[in-house]
Amino acid sequence: MSDKIAEEEIAKNPKFIMFNLLRILKFFYSFKELEKMLNIPSQVLWRYTTLRVTPEKETAQKIIAKINELKLIEKAVSKTITGKWELWEIFRNPGILELAALKIVNEFKKNRIDVVLPAPDPYSIALGSIIAAYLRARLCIPVRMFPPGNSLVEVYMPAPNMLDVAAIPRSCIPRKSKVLIVAATTENQSLIEAAVNLALKSRAEIRGLFSLEGSRDAMRRMLAERGQNDSKILVLVEAAESA
Repeated sequence: MSDKIAEEEIAKNPKFIMFNLLRILKFFYSFKELEKMLNIPSQVLWRYTTLRVTPEKETAQKIIAKINELKLIEKAVSKTITGKWELWEIFRNPGILELAALKIVNEFKKNRIDVVLPAPDPYSIALGSIIAAYLRARLCIPVRMFPPGNSLVEVYMPAPNMLDVAAIPRSCIPRKSKVLIVAATTENQSLIEAAVNLALKSRAEIRGLFSLEGSRDAMRRMLAERGQNDSKILVLVEAAESA
């Protein structure tokens, strides 16, 4: 089960998680910056990231805890998502997707995720793909073309006076599956609503909703309107809601 695997990878092999965290954080911070924040000499951090030295299990766990305590993942994403930005610019950074995936593994390590269902847009699908791989969960991708009679279909409005279709095979999300909805941003709520509605049509349990950027409160209200009050909502960079 994916929750057991995720827990075991963190609890039994924290060195692997620590190595990946430090490796990816290097896309955003210099060794000197990490040295100051983690209180570990930069030479030691360099040896860890190049696998010339591997720390003890307890040391690795402390480093992971410190990274979580300082919210270095969130701050790294915030360094990228600042001011005026475009999704294509964010996704050029190879560390963004892996950072998001590692954050999800950490947040959902005690909650089984069977299926990752991204919103029906290319950036959410890219993000959902790597998250599914890290969670070792199934990936169910909504598409616009579908075989009649064997699909679940959701019609949504991505823009004013425009309709679009998102569809998945009925077998893509087994009944009672634990689903994680993934979105690159919550800016276009109709995309996320389409994914949520497909999950509910599948009679699945929405365990959580994850977005790189957006409004947590808006997502909470949207899920509550659909009776999903227990779903965990995780937004790495909180955005102010539009008036």
